[in-house]
Amino acid sequence: EAARDAIVSMGVPARKVEVLYNGLSHNLLNGNFEPEPSVRGPGPHIGMVGHLYPLKGQVVFLKAAGMLLKNYPDAMFYIIGERIFEDSEQYVRSLHALADTPELKGHVVFTGYQSNVPEWMMAMDAIAMTSVLPEALPTVCLEAMALGKRLVGTNIGGTAEIIKHGETGLLTPPGNPQALADALRTLIELPPDHPIGQKASVDIRRRFHPEAFAESIDSVYHELTSVSPVKA
Repeated sequence: EAARDAIVSMGVPARKVEVLYNGLSHNLLNGNFEPEPSVRGPGPHIGMVGHLYPLKGQVVFLKAAGMLLKNYPDAMFYIIGERIFEDSEQYVRSLHALADTPELKGHVVFTGYQSNVPEWMMAMDAIAMTSVLPEALPTVCLEAMALGKRLVGTNIGGTAEIIKHGETGLLTPPGNPQALADALRTLIELPPDHPIGQKASVDIRRRFHPEAFAESIDSVYHELTSVSPVKA
């Protein structure tokens, strides 16, 4: 809906825009994923997934990490992804410089590209999605929630349509390290049997399974092909 509103705001008639939510792969939904074995130690272990680019807000994640370490001195933070755009080289350098400051040194892991992202997600106590600008539908959120992970996302773009705040995850304002730290603290302090992750998994698997996506396309196709031509 966020992408739809943006398109309509540019002058496209609302009747010409349909929203079709992505479907997750059967491999993700039906896989049996073990936690990444290299993630060890008391933790908590907190991660974020995405290519290294200012839009993704890794700098917000690292600033929140510094705040959390004051109460969780054994916490570890994982930035999972690689730089894919040339213009983000300086940004990536700044991330590494921030991670090398005294308050964060030794507590941040840059994993680079990983082919087994579900395993990395399974090893995390909480996952953050920290985009500072709207994204239409961040697949990372869908994947993390489908796996039953505790997730914090920013309340902009499609993320606000994915996460039901307080029920299937938490939402925070973009670009706000303190709010992110507070939300992550809330999630990692929940009791092990708290249902937030399970509720997220049930909800995402219901709304974003491949068949639902195919049915949406089929429905729109039949609606379009059954409309009588409009005479000039």
